[in-house]
Amino acid sequence: MVIVLLINFTQVVLFQIPSIPQDLKHSLATIFPVVGSLFITIQQKLAWQAKSSKAKKSTAVYSKLLKHIEHRIEIIEHGVVIDDVIELCNLSLLKEVEEVPAILVPY
Repeated sequence: MVIVLLINFTQVVLFQIPSIPQDLKHSLATIFPVVGSLFITIQQKLAWQAKSSKAKKSTAVYSKLLKHIEHRIEIIEHGVVIDDVIELCNLSLLKEVEEVPAILVPY
């Protein structure tokens, strides 16, 4: 979106300069909006904002799962066989899995 704003700003500035020939101004008046529209279309087509937010959510979920797995491995390595701890770990894992974004859940 910043690129589109810069294109529009450049167009306004160029039209205020009297030394630019009128023919060039007419050409630029056609070219700049087309280029701006092109950038807007590309951004919408690729859905960068939506993909970015989904990736951030996925990263947070994987981070939580990594912490859970590391904690579970530590418990196993130390030979702890307490059912309550395992049940607690399982409940926490289920709670974290509920927060998984829809993109990661199989159909």
